[in-house]
Amino acid sequence: MNVALQHRYFPRCESLPTYAARVGCAVFSADFLTMFLMNVARLHTHWVPYIFFGLFGAATIAISRAHLVPSIRPDYLSIPQQRRLVLLALGVACLLAATRLPYLMEGYLHHLVGPVVYDDTWHFQEINSLVHSARYPAQCSLVPNRYFSLYYAPWMMIAAIYLAIPLHGFTIKAAFAIGCAIYQFLICLTLLYVGISRGQSRKQLYWAIYLIAAWAGIESFFSAMYYLRRNLVWLRASETPIHFPPLLTGILWAPHHAATAVALILCWHMWNRAQEKHWSLVLQCSVLLAFAFYGSVFVFLGALPFAAYDSLRSARANYKAILGVTCLTAALIWPLLWLYLGKTQDVRFVFPFIKGIDDLFPYLASPQFTSMYPRLASLFGMFHGIAAAFFVFLVFIFFNFLLHAMALIFNGKNLTLDNIALASIAIGFIVSTYFIGFPEGDNYASRGYLIPILVLGWICAQILPEIRLKAWIVLGLLLGSFGLVHEEFATFRHAVYIARTPVNPRYGASILAMNQDRHTSTISSSVFSRAFKDDPDLIYSVEKFVDGGKSHLVVADRQLECLGPRGPWRWQQRPMPPGK
Repeated sequence: MNVALQHRYFPRCESLPTYAARVGCAVFSADFLTMFLMNVARLHTHWVPYIFFGLFGAATIAISRAHLVPSIRPDYLSIPQQRRLVLLALGVACLLAATRLPYLMEGYLHHLVGPVVYDDTWHFQEINSLVHSARYPAQCSLVPNRYFSLYYAPWMMIAAIYLAIPLHGFTIKAAFAIGCAIYQFLICLTLLYVGISRGQSRKQLYWAIYLIAAWAGIESFFSAMYYLRRNLVWLRASETPIHFPPLLTGILWAPHHAATAVALILCWHMWNRAQEKHWSLVLQCSVLLAFAFYGSVFVFLGALPFAAYDSLRSARANYKAILGVTCLTAALIWPLLWLYLGKTQDVRFVFPFIKGIDDLFPYLASPQFTSMYPRLASLFGMFHGIAAAFFVFLVFIFFNFLLHAMALIFNGKNLTLDNIALASIAIGFIVSTYFIGFPEGDNYASRGYLIPILVLGWICAQILPEIRLKAWIVLGLLLGSFGLVHEEFATFRHAVYIARTPVNPRYGASILAMNQDRHTSTISSSVFSRAFKDDPDLIYSVEKFVDGGKSHLVVADRQLECLGPRGPWRWQQRPMPPGK
């Protein structure tokens, strides 16, 4: 086979990021549009795979024909260098995807597998809601008399995969592992595509990859001290409700949040690159923005100030297109806005979030720490109140983003006014996490800051100097990413432990057999009433609707349910069955 024919039928390695960006754009579009149609038309659940895969195919063709995602031809990277970067991205995606392999091995292992990543505990139930509701809008699996809310759009692909493979033994966990792997490959390659497209030099691209994906900040120091001292105190001392993980940790733990961030970055890239803001671009950007709103409201809020600034800056030249995107996005968002409203409990943003040093670093105020290190405890005890603890927080984020801070301090004068404004917005969002929080987790900080850290890392990468391979520089770079290495190693070790350790040997085999049975979607609560009494959390492993749902709900459970369509959205309510 000649070279021309090989390139025709087998895309070159360096072209993979372009194809991944197009496929990713099509997946995000199909996700939202499937969610939109299923809920607005109150369709039966069995239509999900037909609509999703049909829309995915149509979106793929439309995106390719409209040339919304152009091929990349960087003049600062050779073909071998591009291939090495693609192989690096593929390798990272493979490692991330491998973490959830135990979910695919349940049948082979013959025992119930628990969540590899803690957040997956609730994600299984989110998919459960989307695939076992009789029709849409979906019910909440944990509270069956309520509607499902939160993180809706990104899971539509996984729901479609599960429903499209009605084979005995193919569980929600298996579909979730496959869906997360698809997202992780698309995320890594799409980010590489945008980075190569927007990069001005190899130096900027390599620094951006390090700052955004690998830099772990102060977490690296505490992880290193833990291994040097072999004392868990060093890891616990860094515990704080305001967490800024590296991007790779976010892609591993929360691929739906990372997919939302990538959709927004891709939307900005297409908008910024297009010389003419034609109707197909307006439509595509509106769909991506709507996907982001229902993919992760935290990521959407973190990106909103940047979108506002960019819109104001270019309003005079593109006011018609901007107005079109704004109106169309609002029109797509409005019919499903009830998903975020009508909570039965107090699930809301908290302001002020941190009221003192005890809230910022809870472990440092614990009796265990004060008894071990009384001098340090008395030092931290001096910082009473919001203002004093805010000073400690500023010191914390300075060292957490030390490399970024050094770049801005020493070379910030070389930035353009636009980059200064964007960097200020990113820093402003990071500072705002001290004052604004969200219950049951640090989603506003750890998820909402994905776009700010992408922007800040990209800007700082422009002004950092060339890397000279000296021993102390290499050591410093390795130390700066050591927290990421420790986090990933701990997660892989936990995955191996999860694969080897059955969940509740007494009831696990029965639950696994029930999860593998594709003929039932609901079970009576009496079937596992004794199991739920002995272990209430066991209901999270049941991939079916349980009559009555979970008896005792925590805040994380309440985030997944709402009262449903009311007021102007009442027409979307599910029809009540006869006799109800």
